[in-house]
Amino acid sequence: MYDIALISDEHYIVPTLVTLRSIKINRISGQKYRVFVITNCDDKVIKDKIETEACEQFEVHVRKYDSHLIEIDANHLYVSKAALIKFCLGEIFSELNSILYLDGDILVRPGMEQIFSYHIENVYAAVVKDMNVGISQHSKDLGIENYFNSGVMFLNLKRMREDKLKEKLFAYKISEEKHTFMDQDCFNVCFKNQVLYMPLKFNFIYDIVGKYTNEQILEYYDEQGQNINNLEKEAIVFHMAGTVKPWKEINSIVFREWLSYINDFLEFSFCMENFSKKNKEIEDRGRRNETAIGFINEDIKRVQDDYNERCDFLTGQLGNLRKEFENLQKEFETERNKHFSIKQKFFRKGKTSNKKAIKEEE
Repeated sequence: MYDIALISDEHYIVPTLVTLRSIKINRISGQKYRVFVITNCDDKVIKDKIETEACEQFEVHVRKYDSHLIEIDANHLYVSKAALIKFCLGEIFSELNSILYLDGDILVRPGMEQIFSYHIENVYAAVVKDMNVGISQHSKDLGIENYFNSGVMFLNLKRMREDKLKEKLFAYKISEEKHTFMDQDCFNVCFKNQVLYMPLKFNFIYDIVGKYTNEQILEYYDEQGQNINNLEKEAIVFHMAGTVKPWKEINSIVFREWLSYINDFLEFSFCMENFSKKNKEIEDRGRRNETAIGFINEDIKRVQDDYNERCDFLTGQLGNLRKEFENLQKEFETERNKHFSIKQKFFRKGKTSNKKAIKEEE
């Protein structure tokens, strides 16, 4: 039996359905699966829609859970507060020793069952490293050597219950100073590296491609000698972590694959609504930019006008100074000419007196 848990709120139902269907379509024939979708909403229509995905040897159950969440003040750019339900998985599935947790922004391809072969009896989970955070200062500040992504975790629920991890996770969440991630820091700090690390193919976070060089990616995930393009194609769990989601961005590299799991018009309209919202955001951003540019242009014009006004004033002052200088020059010339005339008179007078003195001596 393969036990799998997904978490969703009312805003993430369609992406979660896609993840659920990708598990269903790519499962091993003849094997038994139980997929649990935990949600904090009461909508019966949503519950019925999810549970209609069940078929022979593929059970789908919706469970409602929302305690402990209301009192916690937690916000994130694109991760719902419902993600904190992960802290309670040991309690929710008290009858199970282990479960595979998957985020709702994942596409599962054939081979996911390999994850269940990992022996996690002596650790809290089997996980995959997160390069985006692992090489950052944030990971160093937390003192985490190999920071992992919490979107794919094969969890040892038994040990989590024994070590009261739920209480530790909530305590850390309440006390953390930086709310960089909704739940991920909590798991990394509280698990204290007591995890097994799986290969990149079990949680291929697709935004690392293009962000880092192929060599950097292969070295970080100990995949030297491999081809990054092959690793991307052969990824078993394809994780669309980050802000670029295929139900929001048509240019997402897995848009067509993701859209292939959409079954009806209502689900497609969800995508179109998100595309419209995204376009509106872009248009609004464009309008805000235009407004900002308008304000900037006004500021530039004010500065230019002020500059021109000052230039005109200084030019006028310079003209006045030039006139004053010219007048001073004229006065100086006049005074110099006067002085020269007086000097000449004295010189002539002196010369005449000298001539008289010479004659008298003779």
